[in-house]
Amino acid sequence: MKVIFETNRSKLKLHMVSCYINILAASSYCMLWTGFSPIVPDVQSCLYIPQRWLLYCFTAPAIIYILCQISDYTSRMRVWVIMLNVFMLAAGGLGTVPWISWTHKVYWYVMSCVPFPSILVHMWRMVSSAVDETMDPTSKRAIKFIRLFSITTWNLFPFVYFAAIDGALSLEISEPLWAALDWLTKMVYSSSLMEANFFTIAQRREFAVRAIEEANRLATIQQLSTVRDCDLGGGVRGVAVATPQARFPHALSAAILGCAVATEGPVQGHRVLYHRAARVPLKVPVGVRAAAHGGTWPAFPGTPT
Repeated sequence: MKVIFETNRSKLKLHMVSCYINILAASSYCMLWTGFSPIVPDVQSCLYIPQRWLLYCFTAPAIIYILCQISDYTSRMRVWVIMLNVFMLAAGGLGTVPWISWTHKVYWYVMSCVPFPSILVHMWRMVSSAVDETMDPTSKRAIKFIRLFSITTWNLFPFVYFAAIDGALSLEISEPLWAALDWLTKMVYSSSLMEANFFTIAQRREFAVRAIEEANRLATIQQLSTVRDCDLGGGVRGVAVATPQARFPHALSAAILGCAVATEGPVQGHRVLYHRAARVPLKVPVGVRAAAHGGTWPAFPGTPT
């Protein structure tokens, strides 16, 4: 239902991944239940089930992909972690093949264990970045639970794997443990708990970017206001009109824009007001004079200057 009615692309992508995991798991267990997929007993008590390892090779990368969505990992790092998981699972599956020699089994057992510590470190870092970004106590507890759950389940699978191979666990115990761990992992990673925390983090990152942009905008406005106030305070002290018809719009406009300093300009018939901040010449008719830096107010026509 979520896939049908969802309009947000990011949410739809996560819903599709959850459906992908559940459909593969249901199909795999259906084939095992109906006897379509072969189950071959090994020399020890372990069972060789190719369908199980194919399922893990396709669903474990999807679970890692979900974890990557709440991390700050780059695309290259995400692909690297996913490939490490695929290699570990493929080597573990080859180690359970019953018709290979014991030497080959040991080789594949070792190969499956080599990337395991690195995978655990990456999983811890991926979720820890989300914990550091979270300020809400409820969300922080939920993400910490996801981190603890991920590390715990990823350590329980190898324990059951080697215990079943060694014969320490009988089929009556190892197979229910396999099924329980598999179901629990897929249930949690495709649940609304994981989905809610993913979108909470995505929205928080978006809000953080908006807050930074707004703070920068307000800081820029404050700096411009400070510069304008300084220019007006130390600039033109008086503006008068030399002709009654013109009043004083030109000089007043220059004063409002900033500090205007009256100097003789190269334009014939005009005095030039130079804006102190922008150094832009403002042409003012000869009849208008601006007195700057303590100058005196000019008189109207007919009065002695």
